[in-house]
Amino acid sequence: MIDQLGYEQVAVLAYSTGTRAAETLVLRYPHLVERVVFLCPVYPEGGRAVYMQVVDCLDQLAPRWGDWMLRAWRLRAMVQILGFNGRGGAYLHDWLREISTQSVAELKNTLRDIPPYKRHEVGLPDQRTLFIWSRYDLVQPRPRRLLPQDRLLDAAHNAPLFAARSIAREAIPFLLGATDGCEQQTYPTLRTRPFFFARPRPVRFLVRRLAPIRMRRGRSV
Repeated sequence: MIDQLGYEQVAVLAYSTGTRAAETLVLRYPHLVERVVFLCPVYPEGGRAVYMQVVDCLDQLAPRWGDWMLRAWRLRAMVQILGFNGRGGAYLHDWLREISTQSVAELKNTLRDIPPYKRHEVGLPDQRTLFIWSRYDLVQPRPRRLLPQDRLLDAAHNAPLFAARSIAREAIPFLLGATDGCEQQTYPTLRTRPFFFARPRPVRFLVRRLAPIRMRRGRSV
C-alpha cells in the first residue's frame, strides 16, 4: 500500500494492540518506516503472558466460555476496568459501541495475534522510535526503568481521550523530525487518576462537613 501511494517512507503512530502491528511493519519493512511512535504499547510478558496462554487454552477447550466472557456486561466490565480504570462516561459507551461491531471471533483473534517478541527486538535506531507510556495503565504497566526514548504521561490506557494535548506535544515534533526519541522533554500533563487513587479532599471541605456535627453535639449537651 505504501508503494502504491508513492511514498518512500512513512511516519507511524500506533496505539495499544496496534503497536504490535506497527512493530511487525518495522521488522518486515524497516526501509519503509522513517519514524514510529508507540502509544500505550502492549507487551504480554511475565505473568500477563502466562495468563493469556492459560485463557487461550481454556477457550480452546471450551469456546463457549470465551464467547460468554466477551459479551454483554462482561465485556463492558472488562473495557471499563482495563481501559478506563473503573470509570464510566460517554467515552466508555463509544468504545463499547465500536468494539461491539466486531464479532467474538475477531476479538479473540486480536488477542491471539499479539506477537510474542519484546520491544528491544524492533530493528530501528533509538533516535527513530518513541515510546509513550501511561503511568496508571492497567493493560500494560510502564517499564520499571525508563530508557531515553521513553515518555511517561499521568494517564490511563485511555490516554488518547484524556491526555491528547500531552501526546501531541511529544509525538508531533518527533514525527516531523524536529526532535529525536532520545531528547527528553517535559510538559504538563492532564491527570486522569484511576478510581482507586483517592484524591485528597481540601481541608476546608472537611471543616464544612464537620461543622454541623459539632453544632449538633453542642446543642445536645
